Amino acid sequence: NTSSATLTTGKPQFDKQGALEALEVKQGQITISGKGLEGKATDYVDIISRATELNGKIQANNLSLTQGTNRISLKDDTVKSIAGEGAKPQLAIDTKALGGMYANKIRLVATEDGVGVNL
Repeated sequence: NTSSATLTTGKPQFDKQGALEALEVKQGQITISGKGLEGKATDYVDIISRATELNGKIQANNLSLTQGTNRISLKDDTVKSIAGEGAKPQLAIDTKALGGMYANKIRLVATEDGVGVNL
């Protein structure tokens, strides 16, 4: 068992001692489909990517989606916008007809200018 689960398209960044310091997201989409994502066995579920498409439901205790081209510090949980690679998506979060988010607490962060959210 684990207390948290993270799905990311980010590239890990390490400090001088080799400890994981941050994630840099410049591109990539995470798609949840089929039977969805069951995250109730963990305390936290984090999805960190440039965009997320929900074709299935996500169930979690605490759910956090951080979308856009960002550097996410794992030491102090700050999110800093950075330059992306490739074409900008139309939607940062796209919840399709069969998708959905179900959690005690949901945190949504979308930082890329001109990119929408479809809930």
